[in-house]
Amino acid sequence: MGILAAVLILLAADACGFTNVLHRPLIACTLIGAAVGAVSEGITAGILCELTLLAAAGMTIEFESGAVLLYAVFVSACVKGGMAPETAAVTGLAVLYLGNMIAKAVNFVSAALMPSARKAASEGKDGTLGILNLIPLVLSIAVYTALGIMMMNNTEVINGFMKMPGSLILVLSYAGILLQCLGLAVLLRNIGAGSKTGLLMAGFGTAVIALASAVPSFALTVCAAVSLAVMMFVYESSGKDAVTAKSDTKKGGNDKWW
Repeated sequence: MGILAAVLILLAADACGFTNVLHRPLIACTLIGAAVGAVSEGITAGILCELTLLAAAGMTIEFESGAVLLYAVFVSACVKGGMAPETAAVTGLAVLYLGNMIAKAVNFVSAALMPSARKAASEGKDGTLGILNLIPLVLSIAVYTALGIMMMNNTEVINGFMKMPGSLILVLSYAGILLQCLGLAVLLRNIGAGSKTGLLMAGFGTAVIALASAVPSFALTVCAAVSLAVMMFVYESSGKDAVTAKSDTKKGGNDKWW
């Protein structure tokens, strides 16, 4: 258990900002297989996962490294439980979409912390700034490690993933993509842009365009173009009277989040 937990922590850290290589299924599955005493099964599962991902490339959304890691862990857990590697590799594709939602949610935490980081930087609080920069990394490692341990040691978790409706998993994944609209709005707001309405529309338009590029559909592409046009109009209209965002620090208070 200790060796497996150490391997999962290493893989999660890699997927969240270190070498960004170990999370690939061929390496991750092999390391997990070695940790549980099944190296050959791990290698086989990793090869099949890589081939499955290669086949899916260009036909779906671009997956975050954290999502790929969860996919590798899920398939490893299924193989450990007795499922055929080729079946596990295909079944586990659903976890990629769910993992994308988790990755986008964790990424949004970084944007949400930006106002506090800006305030700490302006006040020269290097220690606070360092902690704020580490929070998303630590959160990512904790989330992916916890999910990995649960999947590797609890068959009910595996069954729960497999019983989730495909439509629900897709909705969650695309909701994760739409989280980028809030993240982008917070980012622009904190680098000096002033129109809240315009920024929200800018973020939403960008997120919908990302969805349109991920899901080839003429209708969705048209919606994305319309969203972008509306965003530009609203931004230009409301931005004329907007005041450039400044650090509004009150006595005894903190910088406003928005």
